[in-house]
Amino acid sequence: MKTLLKYSIFSLFIFYGCSAIYNSSVYKGNYKGKDIIINFEDAKKGFMLVDTKDSIPFNYKIEKNKIDNVSSKKVITYVYRFTIDADYDLDFPLSLYEIGQKRGSVLQVNDSLTFVRQ
Repeated sequence: MKTLLKYSIFSLFIFYGCSAIYNSSVYKGNYKGKDIIINFEDAKKGFMLVDTKDSIPFNYKIEKNKIDNVSSKKVITYVYRFTIDADYDLDFPLSLYEIGQKRGSVLQVNDSLTFVRQ
């Protein structure tokens, strides 16, 4: 009985630790005077806050791509693919990418929009 209790508590710590990874995935950016916060709730879902008024839910997945570089090294990029309900009219571009690591400290869209991990 004690062994079962120990394994149960150990399993809870592992599951809690795995879910805590996604709880801290919040990125903040600014586009044309609007504050945009992207919150990745888990490995598939999240939501965006635009000027802390509009909450826009989304689904996403991260795709890993290898790009051949001129110096014969392969550069790994991660592309974030979003699915957003058509009822929401976004007035900013949304196609994020990262170079080198997944869930890093900076997500980029283009030169005018960059999200920084909070």
